[in-house]
Amino acid sequence: MKKVLFIFCLLFSGIRASSQVLTDTMTYIYYDDVGVKYKIWELKVRNNTDDIYFTWVSPNSITRKSKKDQIHDFFIKRYGDFSYLDLYYEGLLNRHFWSNRNFIKKINPNETFTYDVLYKDINTYENKIVFVTKDEIESIYNIDTCALPLFENVSIILPLMEEKKEYPMVE
Repeated sequence: MKKVLFIFCLLFSGIRASSQVLTDTMTYIYYDDVGVKYKIWELKVRNNTDDIYFTWVSPNSITRKSKKDQIHDFFIKRYGDFSYLDLYYEGLLNRHFWSNRNFIKKINPNETFTYDVLYKDINTYENKIVFVTKDEIESIYNIDTCALPLFENVSIILPLMEEKKEYPMVE
């Protein structure tokens, strides 16, 4: 009886472990013709769930933010004169031009997506990549995710972005 229970628990834990979003990271070092050292951080995301996930790059760190705040910062919060939804409703999002600000990718069940990040010293994207489910987006802000202009490739290369230096305030 103990063997049957052990085998049953082992099988059940394997089934549960396979239904999740898996991430795998690797870092490569690259030298250009002049000898400047660059690092390439590769983040592979595999959706092993039955849910549809969306991913994008947040302009700010998401370390202590809730899912609601992450969704708000991307879709609703204004950067300059427009928010992402303003650009979308005005028809200003071009499907052929993607930057780290207007990029959004849908990851269906059993699909893989890869981020490739180029950097020198500090990986400024590491704490800015967001993963949320379709249900979280639609339930929080009632946004129709089927109509969004989505990034269609299976990978994206994010450009070199230097870390902003914050200086202490002088009183």
